[in-house]
Amino acid sequence: MFSNLVGLFLLIAVGFAAVRLNIVPASASKPMSSLLMKITLPATVFISMIRPFDSSFLILGGIAILLSLVFFSLFAALSLPLSRLMRVPDGRRGMWCCCATFSNTGFMGFPVVYALFGDDGLVLAVLFNIPFNFLLYSIGAWMASMDTVGDKSRRSFSLRAILVSPLNGAILLGLIFYFAQLP
Repeated sequence: MFSNLVGLFLLIAVGFAAVRLNIVPASASKPMSSLLMKITLPATVFISMIRPFDSSFLILGGIAILLSLVFFSLFAALSLPLSRLMRVPDGRRGMWCCCATFSNTGFMGFPVVYALFGDDGLVLAVLFNIPFNFLLYSIGAWMASMDTVGDKSRRSFSLRAILVSPLNGAILLGLIFYFAQLP
């Protein structure tokens, strides 16, 4: 486990050094992040879901989804009273609640889970992340918009925008391949 994490952080250090030594320009950060979030991470998720069918693993996946719904709903429900208790100013309360409820599971979470637990852990993390994605882009977006002034600046969010993403597409495609047992 330690060597996997060290390897992951060595890769991060190589990227940092490449920018500091002007081997890679700092402006490459945005396209590299886009490559990671739109291609590399979805491909890794999809590949990790190509596995033999196992009903006990399916039960673990269902438990992961259920726990995600319970935890993130509970965190969301507790965040507003806690923000008042912590005396977070009104103009910052929505973003505080959003940050207290949701974490950054995709950008660093999935690579760490993959490094520590391999394909099985990544699939369970992906399944745990299904309700997270829906709640983040619905309730989380609503929380973040709480800080805007006036109703005109509040944005509306469509279900299509919430569900359609490269990662969610990879999850859906991976589930289809898993249940159909396509190689």
